[in-house]
Amino acid sequence: MPWWQNGLGCLVFTAVWAGLVERWSRQYFIRRRMRALGSPEDPFEEAPSELVPVQEPQRGLPIVATSEFWDYAFEKLFGGGKTVAYVILNAMFFMVAFFPSWQVLVGSFLVMVAISLGLGCWQRRLIRSQLEGAQAGSVLVGSSIPSLQSGDDR
Repeated sequence: MPWWQNGLGCLVFTAVWAGLVERWSRQYFIRRRMRALGSPEDPFEEAPSELVPVQEPQRGLPIVATSEFWDYAFEKLFGGGKTVAYVILNAMFFMVAFFPSWQVLVGSFLVMVAISLGLGCWQRRLIRSQLEGAQAGSVLVGSSIPSLQSGDDR
């Protein structure tokens, strides 16, 4: 079987697997939440621990871009075609990962690291501008904003 068929097969397998895992985990968490919100008939049943608010530890500024920021960046860069851009990026990564040359694999890994560091730099700049009072929009939805004093650069 040619190398590109291996890459394409692995891409399809991981896409299907990720979709199934996401679907099953969502169903599990929905059932768990419904059970926690309902009145338990059995007093020895699992305690509703998810009703207790959990405080996230304070984090510094991200070095690489968070997953929420990847979505934001693709939306800003590609607009309505962000799904197509995601598919093309994933297909290119899987094709390169299965190309029979270690130089191409290392080069593609370094490109992905550079992209992630570049997006992380963009995200840090937007976080700093929001902390200084400027409006950064909905870029940081879902990610925590650290409490930094001005001049603090972690």
